[in-house]
Amino acid sequence: YIQPPSTFITNTNIVNDDLSHITSSSHKSNIKKGLKNIESLGYSFSYQEKLNDSDLEATSTLINLQAKNRGYIARKTKYFSDLQSLVKNAHWFVIRNKEGNIVVSNLVILDSKLKTCFAIYIGKDKSSDELLLYYALKHLSMVWCRQNGYINYDHWGIFKEHPGFSDFKRRFSGIDVS
Repeated sequence: YIQPPSTFITNTNIVNDDLSHITSSSHKSNIKKGLKNIESLGYSFSYQEKLNDSDLEATSTLINLQAKNRGYIARKTKYFSDLQSLVKNAHWFVIRNKEGNIVVSNLVILDSKLKTCFAIYIGKDKSSDELLLYYALKHLSMVWCRQNGYINYDHWGIFKEHPGFSDFKRRFSGIDVS
């Protein structure tokens, strides 16, 4: 994978359930709403080492929606299948609806030596945006990382071309790294 020119890193030791590490009141509110929506809709968050073929197809579709919206290169499902097979540290954080379908996904590389989680691909659609599920996924992922000994959560890229997305990452508290 290609490292972006600069990134934003959150130290997971500051991440807590009361969200006091989040300085933006609107960001904190959106995380809380996303968490509430997961609970009220019967959705679930999980960490998965690998996805099966149908889940890979679904998450590939979600990731490619993001790519299209942001002007990135779309990847075929085979790319993600090969990636999770070839890169032993490639894993997934997902939110599933009550029917078990993935509605938000995040492909991550977990580096146990650096104690760092690199969040490299995001998949979501408009309905998950309306429910603020991506906010919840990022928060729950960082909590999982803290609980499992990963000290750093690398949000994977700060880009001048996408200031809104970069600002979103910065609101989780942490430092810019160039």
